[in-house]
Amino acid sequence: MNPEENQKALEQYTQEISTEALKDAKHFLENSLPAGQGVQKDILLAEVLSEEQQIEKNRKTIENSIKEQDDLNTNLPEKELKTLEQLQFERNELQKKRQEENIVIAESYKSIDDIIRMKRETDEMRERYMKQKVELDEIIKKKKII
Repeated sequence: MNPEENQKALEQYTQEISTEALKDAKHFLENSLPAGQGVQKDILLAEVLSEEQQIEKNRKTIENSIKEQDDLNTNLPEKELKTLEQLQFERNELQKKRQEENIVIAESYKSIDDIIRMKRETDEMRERYMKQKVELDEIIKKKKII
């Protein structure tokens, strides 16, 4: 047992012993004082009853405190679990966004590659066109000369 649990158990045993002692005192007062000392007997019984009620109140307070502590101890892991689940959810969302961004970036690179390829093809076509135009111009000049 840890020191806190030992302290709680000790307090509980002390309360029980005090309660039993007060009950014994009450029983003693009820049975041992002569009938002529009724007022004194009633005063003592009232004091014992008051002490007994105070002890019972303290016992209930201790029980409630122990229950609250136990609830806090059991709720703490639940709260930590909820926090962990929330963090995992947020991490997953960030990973999804990052994947989407990576897809967009990859598509952009692909588009850039496509544009570069199309420019190269266009340059090649322009070069072939220019060659064919030069050849055609030469053929036309030769025909005019002839």
